Amino acid sequence: EDVLVFYFKQKTAYEIYQCDWSSDVCSSDLLFLLMVHTLAKPMLLFITGFFIKATGKAKWEDMKGIGRVYPFMAVSFVVGGLTLMGIPLFASFWGKIELVRSLLVGNMLAKVGLGVLLFATVIEGVYFMKVGHSLFEKKTKIKPKRNGDFVMALVPVVILLICLTLIAFMPGVVNTHLRSFADSLLNSGGYVESVLTG
Repeated sequence: EDVLVFYFKQKTAYEIYQCDWSSDVCSSDLLFLLMVHTLAKPMLLFITGFFIKATGKAKWEDMKGIGRVYPFMAVSFVVGGLTLMGIPLFASFWGKIELVRSLLVGNMLAKVGLGVLLFATVIEGVYFMKVGHSLFEKKTKIKPKRNGDFVMALVPVVILLICLTLIAFMPGVVNTHLRSFADSLLNSGGYVESVLTG
Protein backbone atom coordinates (compact mmCIF):
# COMPACT_ATOMS: atom_id res chain seq x y z
CA GLU A 1 0.00 0.00 0.00
CA ASP A 2 2.88 2.40 0.77
CA VAL A 3 4.37 1.70 -2.65
CA LEU A 4 1.03 2.52 -4.30
CA VAL A 5 0.68 5.81 -2.42
CA PHE A 6 4.27 6.84 -3.25
CA TYR A 7 3.78 5.94 -6.89
CA PHE A 8 0.53 7.89 -7.12
CA LYS A 9 2.11 11.04 -5.69
CA GLN A 10 5.19 11.06 -7.89
CA LYS A 11 3.35 10.10 -11.09
CA THR A 12 0.67 12.78 -10.77
CA ALA A 13 3.22 15.45 -9.80
CA TYR A 14 5.37 14.56 -12.78
CA GLU A 15 2.46 14.76 -15.23
CA ILE A 16 1.49 18.19 -13.87
CA TYR A 17 5.11 19.35 -14.14
CA GLN A 18 5.49 18.24 -17.74
CA CYS A 19 2.36 19.97 -19.03
CA ASP A 20 2.49 23.33 -20.76
CA TRP A 21 -0.46 25.01 -19.06
CA SER A 22 -0.49 27.77 -21.67
CA SER A 23 -1.77 25.24 -24.19
CA ASP A 24 -5.49 24.52 -23.90
CA VAL A 25 -4.96 21.13 -25.60
CA CYS A 26 -2.30 20.05 -23.11
CA SER A 27 -4.21 21.40 -20.13
CA SER A 28 -7.41 19.59 -21.14
CA ASP A 29 -5.43 16.38 -21.69
CA LEU A 30 -3.89 16.75 -18.27
CA LEU A 31 -7.31 17.37 -16.72
CA PHE A 32 -8.52 14.20 -18.47
CA LEU A 33 -5.62 12.22 -16.97
CA LEU A 34 -6.15 13.72 -13.52
CA MET A 35 -9.83 12.79 -13.66
CA VAL A 36 -9.03 9.21 -14.68
CA HIS A 37 -6.37 8.94 -11.95
CA THR A 38 -8.85 10.38 -9.44
CA LEU A 39 -11.13 7.43 -10.21
CA ALA A 40 -8.56 4.64 -10.67
CA LYS A 41 -6.31 5.31 -7.70
CA PRO A 42 -9.03 5.17 -5.02
CA MET A 43 -10.31 1.98 -6.65
CA LEU A 44 -6.86 0.39 -6.30
CA LEU A 45 -6.58 1.58 -2.71
CA PHE A 46 -10.05 0.19 -1.82
CA ILE A 47 -9.05 -3.17 -3.30
CA THR A 48 -5.65 -3.15 -1.60
CA GLY A 49 -7.24 -2.28 1.76
CA PHE A 50 -9.76 -5.07 1.33
CA PHE A 51 -7.03 -7.60 0.50
CA ILE A 52 -5.04 -6.50 3.54
CA LYS A 53 -8.13 -6.95 5.71
CA ALA A 54 -8.97 -10.34 4.14
CA THR A 55 -5.46 -11.77 4.47
CA GLY A 56 -4.22 -9.96 7.56
CA LYS A 57 -1.01 -9.32 5.62
CA ALA A 58 0.36 -6.06 4.20
CA LYS A 59 2.77 -7.44 1.57
CA TRP A 60 1.79 -8.58 -1.90
CA GLU A 61 3.96 -11.67 -1.57
CA ASP A 62 1.71 -12.83 1.29
CA MET A 63 -1.47 -12.32 -0.77
CA LYS A 64 -0.66 -14.84 -3.50
CA GLY A 65 -3.82 -16.57 -4.66
CA ILE A 66 -6.27 -14.06 -3.16
CA GLY A 67 -7.53 -13.41 -6.70
CA ARG A 68 -8.85 -16.95 -6.86
CA VAL A 69 -10.93 -16.27 -3.76
CA TYR A 70 -12.10 -12.79 -4.83
CA PRO A 71 -11.82 -12.84 -8.65
CA PHE A 72 -13.88 -9.69 -9.29
CA MET A 73 -11.71 -7.64 -6.94
CA ALA A 74 -8.49 -9.01 -8.43
CA VAL A 75 -9.61 -8.41 -12.02
CA SER A 76 -10.68 -4.89 -11.02
CA PHE A 77 -7.19 -4.34 -9.60
CA VAL A 78 -5.62 -5.43 -12.88
CA VAL A 79 -8.02 -3.15 -14.81
CA GLY A 80 -7.05 -0.25 -12.54
CA GLY A 81 -3.36 -0.94 -13.12
CA LEU A 82 -3.82 -1.13 -16.90
CA THR A 83 -5.81 2.09 -16.76
CA LEU A 84 -3.05 3.96 -14.95
CA MET A 85 -0.46 2.61 -17.38
CA GLY A 86 -2.40 4.03 -20.33
CA ILE A 87 -2.81 0.76 -22.19
CA PRO A 88 -4.95 1.15 -25.36
CA LEU A 89 -8.72 0.88 -24.82
CA PHE A 90 -8.40 1.77 -21.14
CA ALA A 91 -9.51 5.18 -19.92
CA SER A 92 -6.18 6.98 -19.45
CA PHE A 93 -4.90 5.92 -22.89
CA TRP A 94 -6.87 8.70 -24.57
CA GLY A 95 -5.41 11.39 -22.33
CA LYS A 96 -1.89 9.99 -22.46
CA ILE A 97 -1.78 9.75 -26.25
CA GLU A 98 -2.84 13.39 -26.55
CA LEU A 99 -0.36 14.44 -23.86
CA VAL A 100 2.39 12.60 -25.76
CA ARG A 101 1.45 14.49 -28.93
CA SER A 102 1.55 17.79 -27.05
CA LEU A 103 4.94 17.02 -25.52
CA LEU A 104 6.42 15.96 -28.88
CA VAL A 105 5.89 19.47 -30.28
CA GLY A 106 7.30 21.06 -27.13
CA ASN A 107 10.85 22.12 -26.33
CA MET A 108 13.76 19.81 -25.55
CA LEU A 109 12.88 19.65 -21.84
CA ALA A 110 9.39 18.44 -22.76
CA LYS A 111 10.87 15.72 -24.98
CA VAL A 112 13.26 14.59 -22.25
CA GLY A 113 10.32 14.57 -19.83
CA LEU A 114 8.36 12.49 -22.32
CA GLY A 115 11.18 9.93 -22.42
CA VAL A 116 11.22 9.72 -18.63
CA LEU A 117 7.41 9.43 -18.57
CA LEU A 118 7.44 6.57 -21.09
CA PHE A 119 10.25 4.80 -19.23
CA ALA A 120 8.28 5.15 -15.95
CA THR A 121 5.25 3.67 -17.71
CA VAL A 122 7.25 0.56 -18.64
CA ILE A 123 8.52 0.19 -15.05
CA GLU A 124 5.03 0.61 -13.61
CA GLY A 125 3.73 -1.91 -16.13
CA VAL A 126 6.20 -4.52 -14.95
CA TYR A 127 5.31 -3.80 -11.31
CA PHE A 128 1.53 -3.89 -11.77
CA MET A 129 1.63 -7.04 -13.89
CA LYS A 130 3.84 -8.76 -11.32
CA VAL A 131 1.35 -7.89 -8.59
CA GLY A 132 -1.62 -8.82 -10.80
CA HIS A 133 -0.06 -12.18 -11.62
CA SER A 134 0.67 -12.92 -7.97
CA LEU A 135 -3.01 -12.44 -7.11
CA PHE A 136 -3.87 -15.54 -9.17
CA GLU A 137 -0.57 -17.40 -8.86
CA LYS A 138 -1.40 -20.22 -6.49
CA LYS A 139 -4.19 -21.59 -4.38
CA THR A 140 -4.66 -20.07 -0.98
CA LYS A 141 -6.18 -21.34 2.25
CA ILE A 142 -8.20 -18.15 2.69
CA LYS A 143 -11.92 -18.77 2.62
CA PRO A 144 -14.16 -16.23 0.89
CA LYS A 145 -16.20 -14.07 3.24
CA ARG A 146 -19.15 -12.12 1.91
CA ASN A 147 -19.48 -9.95 5.00
CA GLY A 148 -19.77 -6.21 5.58
CA ASP A 149 -16.09 -5.62 4.76
CA PHE A 150 -16.59 -7.20 1.35
CA VAL A 151 -19.69 -5.10 0.60
CA MET A 152 -18.02 -1.90 1.88
CA ALA A 153 -15.17 -2.46 -0.58
CA LEU A 154 -17.28 -3.86 -3.43
CA VAL A 155 -19.74 -0.96 -3.76
CA PRO A 156 -17.19 1.83 -4.40
CA VAL A 157 -15.09 -0.47 -6.61
CA VAL A 158 -18.12 -1.22 -8.82
CA ILE A 159 -19.05 2.48 -9.05
CA LEU A 160 -15.49 3.53 -9.92
CA LEU A 161 -15.13 0.69 -12.42
CA ILE A 162 -18.34 1.73 -14.18
CA CYS A 163 -17.11 5.35 -14.36
CA LEU A 164 -13.75 4.25 -15.81
CA THR A 165 -15.49 2.01 -18.36
CA LEU A 166 -17.76 4.85 -19.50
CA ILE A 167 -14.77 7.17 -19.88
CA ALA A 168 -12.84 4.51 -21.82
CA PHE A 169 -15.66 4.06 -24.33
CA MET A 170 -16.81 7.69 -24.51
CA PRO A 171 -13.65 9.81 -24.16
CA GLY A 172 -14.88 12.41 -26.65
CA VAL A 173 -17.88 13.36 -24.53
CA VAL A 174 -15.71 13.84 -21.45
CA ASN A 175 -12.98 15.68 -23.34
CA THR A 176 -15.47 18.15 -24.84
CA HIS A 177 -16.45 19.29 -21.36
CA LEU A 178 -12.85 19.32 -20.16
CA ARG A 179 -11.72 21.49 -23.09
CA SER A 180 -14.24 24.17 -22.17
CA PHE A 181 -13.17 23.89 -18.53
CA ALA A 182 -9.49 24.16 -19.53
CA ASP A 183 -10.32 27.22 -21.63
CA SER A 184 -12.01 28.76 -18.58
CA LEU A 185 -8.90 28.07 -16.49
CA LEU A 186 -6.61 29.65 -19.08
CA ASN A 187 -8.90 32.61 -19.73
CA SER A 188 -9.95 33.39 -16.17
CA GLY A 189 -10.80 37.01 -17.03
CA GLY A 190 -13.30 35.89 -19.65
CA TYR A 191 -14.72 33.34 -17.28
CA VAL A 192 -15.25 35.90 -14.51
CA GLU A 193 -16.86 38.27 -17.00
CA SER A 194 -19.23 35.57 -18.31
CA VAL A 195 -20.28 34.70 -14.75
CA LEU A 196 -20.86 38.32 -13.75
CA THR A 197 -22.81 39.19 -16.92
CA GLY A 198 -24.93 36.06 -16.65
